[in-house]
Amino acid sequence: MTKEDTPPFNFGGGEKHVQQWRAFEVGGAIYDCSHLDAHVVNYTNPENNDTYCFYVTYSHHCFCKTDEVLVLDDVWIYPYKKDPRHFHPVRYELSKLLPGIIESLPTSHTVHAGYDSYAIAEAKMNGVVTCYFVVFTVFRSNKKFRLHVQSAYPLDHRPKMKKVGFFNIAKALKAGKPLPGPQK
Repeated sequence: MTKEDTPPFNFGGGEKHVQQWRAFEVGGAIYDCSHLDAHVVNYTNPENNDTYCFYVTYSHHCFCKTDEVLVLDDVWIYPYKKDPRHFHPVRYELSKLLPGIIESLPTSHTVHAGYDSYAIAEAKMNGVVTCYFVVFTVFRSNKKFRLHVQSAYPLDHRPKMKKVGFFNIAKALKAGKPLPGPQK
């Protein structure tokens, strides 16, 4: 039984998101991915003290990439049987910021990213603000609030997108209403 086979949370049903990521080893270097293991984040709205408990998971797109231009040796392919992609050292280093970024969603510039996704576009790395596009979705699964980070990657500049308040998203999810789209 591998680490990926023993999830810490029972989401029930057809939940397919990995809850525990295996370390990646290449050329004697070991890249620990446990910072992207599933975890719980509680968000409390200071305006009304409503608390929202989200179970958070991450996609391997946060540290892997398919790149048609850059052809890497096959030893750099992360062994994820459903969607093998090349491990990306820059994305991996940035991914270490993700748990903190997710915890700070209520104070971040959250935007609508198309379809049913949202994103944040900035992060601080070594005290410098970096354009880091973190795409996530929220939904209910087996009566639990879920937040799944679909992808995360650096950008050259911050895209101009309309803000969506994170607590507006959480409130709609709790009420079973349609999730908010971009402001017009």
